[in-house]
Amino acid sequence: MLATLINKVINAGELSEIVDAIISAEVEDKWFNKAQKSLKHGSAISAHLVYQQLIRAEKLTLAQCFRMELSLSVKCGQYGEFQEGVRALLIDKDYQPKWRYSDISNVEPQTIDWFFESKWQDEEHPLAQLGA
Repeated sequence: MLATLINKVINAGELSEIVDAIISAEVEDKWFNKAQKSLKHGSAISAHLVYQQLIRAEKLTLAQCFRMELSLSVKCGQYGEFQEGVRALLIDKDYQPKWRYSDISNVEPQTIDWFFESKWQDEEHPLAQLGA
């Protein structure tokens, strides 16, 4: 039942349609309901990053995935959304993060592209020898 629902919502089309399908799905499942709440109130940029990771990683080797993940992680630390989430949930505990974008449809594609541009030239990447 839940697997069928997940397959249905992830095939809804564009990211905004997928998110809408997930959030509006009516199901009594503790895990799924927690995911719905997190997606609804989470960072719009995070939703884009996860979506893009899934798309981009399909064509990569495991070593390339690790290199992408390292650069992506560093850039997430630089951008500030992660820090804002930590502030809102763990430090101030006001549970009201001030995300840069209020909706996934407002996130500019060039912002997401920046996260996936490597911080290093291929030969200078800290994981350059991985899988070589």
